[in-house]
Amino acid sequence: MEIKNTSIIEWEITPSEKRERLQQFISKTWWIILSFIIFSFFSFYSGFWSTKIQHGTNAALKELLFIVIAVAVGILLIYFFNKINPYQLRTFRLDNAGVQISKGKKKKSYSWNEFECFYVYTTYRGYTPNKETDLGKIFKAEEQIMGDIFYLKKKQTTFLSKLYKTFIVIYSEPNNLGDIFSFLKDKLPQKIMTATTDFGLIFYEFK
Repeated sequence: MEIKNTSIIEWEITPSEKRERLQQFISKTWWIILSFIIFSFFSFYSGFWSTKIQHGTNAALKELLFIVIAVAVGILLIYFFNKINPYQLRTFRLDNAGVQISKGKKKKSYSWNEFECFYVYTTYRGYTPNKETDLGKIFKAEEQIMGDIFYLKKKQTTFLSKLYKTFIVIYSEPNNLGDIFSFLKDKLPQKIMTATTDFGLIFYEFK
């Protein structure tokens, strides 16, 4: 549920919404994920498979069957965990003063001057996937069903804080990710994640 006007955006993600959306995402993308992992494995280990085939197709087929079963079991475990996981209610509020987030009984407020910048999950490490590829289809389905994730980086103002990085995590809904992005863009500079952005000692709040 979302409440918004020109200076306030409020929404919540209930446990049932989280569970239903993840179940829908898995149901819609499991075969894409399976094919993507298998194709990536074949591409990465092309020399390994050539060696296996030289020793007989049976060995290669056994390895392939093992990979398919392992990936399928992994997807089923995620599906089962989603059924039993006691998700907590999440609430979010963005206004001119700052950010208010709650997860279960934990609640905290932040002012905008506490943050250095923000990052968008779907542009992780500067890569925006082609929507026609398997990876692009997964990202697109995630946006449409789950929404997006925004990482707000806190300023490193003290000597000790320069030894680690802290990110505040905001989960959007499918229908308000554009509004959230525009609101954050108006308050903070956007940066693209690189290989070193989340490297080292990292702390996430409300992940």
